[in-house]
Amino acid sequence: KEPNRPPEEVIIQGTYRWDPERKETILMRRKESADDYRYFPEPDLVPVVLSQSYLDEIRSTLPELPQDRYHRYLEKLGLTPYSASLLINDKPLCDYFEETLKIYPHARQLCNWITVEFTGRLKESGQTLLSIGIPPAHVAKLLTMIDTQLITGRIAKQVADDMVASPGLDPETIVKKNPDYLPVTNSSEIEPLVDEVLSANPQSIADYKAGREKALAFLVGQVMKLTKGKASPAIVNELILRKIQ
Repeated sequence: KEPNRPPEEVIIQGTYRWDPERKETILMRRKESADDYRYFPEPDLVPVVLSQSYLDEIRSTLPELPQDRYHRYLEKLGLTPYSASLLINDKPLCDYFEETLKIYPHARQLCNWITVEFTGRLKESGQTLLSIGIPPAHVAKLLTMIDTQLITGRIAKQVADDMVASPGLDPETIVKKNPDYLPVTNSSEIEPLVDEVLSANPQSIADYKAGREKALAFLVGQVMKLTKGKASPAIVNELILRKIQ
């Protein structure tokens, strides 16, 4: 009867018992107020007064609560509310992020790689970074290699594919085993490709000189395409600017 009780029906305050045969509660006696229950103090329980200092001490021993961690991610790490929520709502992944953050301090880039790049690669198989066993140190190493221009961002995505396929291999070993992953940092190798792109795109050069910054990004992208993502974007950018300014 209880699930089917009309919501507008007033429940009488009192003591009820459950009738297993009728499968409903039966009113045994009415209670008009709390005093009717005749509560008695327990003489064997001593009064307890908790000081503020004691409460503060206990509070300081608590682990970081989800809401506190969420606000730290926004205010101190600069994550977006969406990115912070992705981590907070997945505690194992959030803890993985925290461990990696101890090694690689750039939180926004790290969050993107964990929640987008790696999670995206693993989503279809229903696996996670933890379940396949990629150590936080390997993810940190991959991002450090991007920052130090040992590999480009595009090549890093290919390395990430290999890390998912072979979770025990660190990114540095993967790059050493595959010469195609090594970046092109020699200006003499990149310059002919820059000349080729500039010759084929005079309008983009004019657009850049007219103040359209996106035109420069387009030219850099065209050179990167010719090098299959292996050229250093910084070197490409420098060569293009030197030639068109």
